[in-house]
Amino acid sequence: MEKTRSEISTIPEALRDMLHLYCNVEVPEFIETLRYDIDSGDIPATTAELIRAQLLDAIKGNWMTPDDYKLITGDNEYTTNELLKRRLIEIWNEVFPEEPISPSQIAGHSKSQ
Repeated sequence: MEKTRSEISTIPEALRDMLHLYCNVEVPEFIETLRYDIDSGDIPATTAELIRAQLLDAIKGNWMTPDDYKLITGDNEYTTNELLKRRLIEIWNEVFPEEPISPSQIAGHSKSQ
């Protein structure tokens, strides 16, 4: 059963807003703009740090579901937790290239599902 929009309110706001704006399926490849917006200061440093912390927590904690991601972005390509985790890692590596991570680095951090 899919979640409703009100049920994704448990996703932290900075992360939810970033995914909705920069990873929306209707605006492909807009994620590239996020790095620029962070570097240029268009996104305040405090917000950028929230995005960073929340994205890393979502990757390590494995608490965001494919349904959450689909409701936020409109993208239904990531149908399993593993595919979604890989997508979140791709986003991380695009936005924070100076701190690359790989699935093997965070394998021990996942919560049981």
